[in-house]
Amino acid sequence: MLVTFSPPMSLGPSPLRICRVCELEAYTLEDLEYFVKAKRFTHGRQNKCKNCHNKEKTKKYANLPEEEKEKARQHVRNWNLANKDHRAEYGLNWQRNNKEKVKQYNFRSRNKIRLEVLSHYSGTPPTCECCGENIIGFLTIDHIHGGGTKHRAQKGVPSGTEFYRWLKKQNYPQGYRVLCYNCNCAHGALGFCPHEIERSSDK
Repeated sequence: MLVTFSPPMSLGPSPLRICRVCELEAYTLEDLEYFVKAKRFTHGRQNKCKNCHNKEKTKKYANLPEEEKEKARQHVRNWNLANKDHRAEYGLNWQRNNKEKVKQYNFRSRNKIRLEVLSHYSGTPPTCECCGENIIGFLTIDHIHGGGTKHRAQKGVPSGTEFYRWLKKQNYPQGYRVLCYNCNCAHGALGFCPHEIERSSDK
């Protein structure tokens, strides 16, 4: 989608930069953040927005022979190894200066991995195996045979979001199911869920 910015009167009608691909226009220094950095260009930005630049790079990489792709990957690996300190410092500075973006990214990342794991063990959409609850925020992973806390301590398995990542990394081991927090807590405290008694009494 083409995005345009309204030109402030103080800068006049002429844009500072125009993307030569999608014609995105930048009228303020803040708008320039959407453009690729390049010291040799006017205002320190290329006449190409980041979105178009990334699309072109992705397309170019996809059309490369596998040998060239491996060379590119090795180049990146070598650069990363040679610039560990620079990357670490840059990353920390970026996080300090973009706390809201980091917060939003972490939120999306947690929700994504959680939905992936819940869907694997329950199906789409995920539902509580006991009561049928399907509101994602109410669902969690349950150890079918109990002892989840003890198991995580013995195996060094993390809790929370890292537990979901661990399950995916371990290729979704058996012995887990999806329950809502009510049913999960009932099993932990009572050894059974009251829903089970209700169902048995209805028969």
